[in-house]
Parts: sequence; structure tokens; C-alpha cells
Amino acid sequence: MHFTKIGDLVGEVEKWNPARDAPDINLQYVDLSAVCRKSKIIESVTYILGRDAPSRARQKLNTDDVIISTVRPNLN
Repeated sequence: MHFTKIGDLVGEVEKWNPARDAPDINLQYVDLSAVCRKSKIIESVTYILGRDAPSRARQKLNTDDVIISTVRPNLN
């Protein structure tokens, strides 16, 4: 059986620090609880200032991105 690392398929993920890079910008934050378990789509976003972003908010999402949870695997 042959396995491919996910990083080889998707490339590098852009990481950033909104508290440092966009402290005064109103950002859309996607918490994992905003993902519908049945439809697998983001149902809502929370708006926060970059300076108030939680430490886990270090990746930008783009259209058609796939989100993989390591803390809530029951979301599939």
C-alpha cells in the first residue's frame, strides 16, 4: 500500500499572526463549531479584531480549502 503525505498534495499552508500582522482589521474567524456536521460546510463566522484573535487563529482560509480537524475527529 502506498501512502502520500497530505503536505505533498496541498503544498504549504500560509500561516500568519493576526495580532501582529492585522491588529486593527476586523476579520472573519471560523471556529470548528461553525462547521455543520451533516453538510460539512461553514454555517457561520465570527467577526473579531486581529488583536483579539485566539492563538489558534494562524491560518488563512481560501475558497475550496479543505479543513481538517485534529481535535474534533467526529466531525468527519
